[in-house]
Amino acid sequence: MSKWLEILKLEYSDLHLALFATLAVFLLLKHYGVIPPLDAYPWVDPVALVFLLLFGFLLVVKVLNSLLSRR
Repeated sequence: MSKWLEILKLEYSDLHLALFATLAVFLLLKHYGVIPPLDAYPWVDPVALVFLLLFGFLLVVKVLNSLLSRR
């Protein structure tokens, strides 16, 4: 099996990927107006963005670690 397929198989069961995708979909739906503005909670957008970046970086680090450990 190809190294890339093994890495993708490993990553699809990852919690960081699930949280990253959930936050990304939430922010995209909010941006396009599918989710109404949350005026009562103005802190939701910055917190979601910070966690999106955090889980995105953790996901990249995990993928790079998997790539480097398979050499």
